[in-house]
Amino acid sequence: MILAVILTVFFILPRTPSVWLYKMTFDNDADTGAITANGVFEFENNNYFDVNWKEAQVSLYWLPWDQQGILAACSGSTTDANEACEFYQDGYCAIPLGTFTSPSKFQTDSREDKKVSLPLSMSQQQASCAAEMLVLSALNQGTNTQRLFTKGSVAAKAPVRNFGRVHVSDTYYLLE
Repeated sequence: MILAVILTVFFILPRTPSVWLYKMTFDNDADTGAITANGVFEFENNNYFDVNWKEAQVSLYWLPWDQQGILAACSGSTTDANEACEFYQDGYCAIPLGTFTSPSKFQTDSREDKKVSLPLSMSQQQASCAAEMLVLSALNQGTNTQRLFTKGSVAAKAPVRNFGRVHVSDTYYLLE
């Protein structure tokens, strides 16, 4: 009897689901020169019940290396490249490249990991920063990868618990 109660509690006890950026792609349209980007996020449900997800709001940041030049088109200033920094992450300037948003709802089944592609919305200045980052990455192939960082949350709700806004893992990514 005690074993049955323990097992029942183990299977029903809600566990906070998790989200992280799995893969990032940047594409350059040869005709227009416009940069588009998509992020594939992994949504992990460790529960024994389904979880509904909606309202993804995840920002993408570029963390340039020390002594790496930032052009005025990216920083918005001709005198101070540090004006491009939205905040500092572990001492590194975090330059916003855009926001991943999910207008649609989706679901992860019990004990399921699901990969979902989300488009990156960028302003003109953020697209300039992304272009600069991609050029620097191409010029320094193999010697100086570019660092990316995500920060944000997604709403998650299950029949037995509303998880509220689930924090997306603050993780560094290397763009090679």
